[in-house]
Amino acid sequence: MKHNLVTATALVIGFFLSAAFPSLGFAQAEASSSRCGERLRAAIMTTKVKLPINRSLYQLAGVALRHYRTEITTGDIFIEEAAEYRDRNGTTTGYKISITDGGDESLVDYILDGDRKLISAYWHNQSPLRFWFCH
Repeated sequence: MKHNLVTATALVIGFFLSAAFPSLGFAQAEASSSRCGERLRAAIMTTKVKLPINRSLYQLAGVALRHYRTEITTGDIFIEEAAEYRDRNGTTTGYKISITDGGDESLVDYILDGDRKLISAYWHNQSPLRFWFCH
């Protein structure tokens, strides 16, 4: 219970800080941005291939891991699962990386494009939250 209260408080503070001072960290773009939606669809509307969880995956997920530590928790976190999306030619179009601290309602799915740039994140909890990273 205490962990959930601390996490919720940190999230609220982080949200207000990112809204008031976008240059401080991970600003959220407008959720209605059609460009973000197009990038999200382009990244994951191809063939999904499960990725092994290893050192190179943690390097690939660096930007997502930093966001999780900044916005969700500073405790121990890990990648629960990951996938790469590829088009018919085998070109990588995107990645989905699921990060958690192992706690209840702590799973966040991050979507990166083929260039490994964050597009969006979805926090699975009672009050789901979507982060947008494109402008």
